[in-house]
Amino acid sequence: MDLVIRDVPAKLLEKLDRKAKASGRSVEAEAAAIVSASLEHEEEADPAETFLKLVDGFYGEKRPQNVVDEFLAERRKLWGEEDR
Repeated sequence: MDLVIRDVPAKLLEKLDRKAKASGRSVEAEAAAIVSASLEHEEEADPAETFLKLVDGFYGEKRPQNVVDEFLAERRKLWGEEDR
């Protein structure tokens, strides 16, 4: 099967060309490898695990705990509904 991608920005094509040369592939083979790797990674990724990795990337070891409970308690206090 063939795939045609139109209107690819020149800078992106230049990057793809450099990456292809570095890996010893044609531009077409490099593009296919990138798409393949992207789709394989997507199929294996658990959305919850992916989200947690993203959060860890932001916070590292200092990830906030009990954020939802604290937020709700703060809002209930603000609205005068502490007894809920």
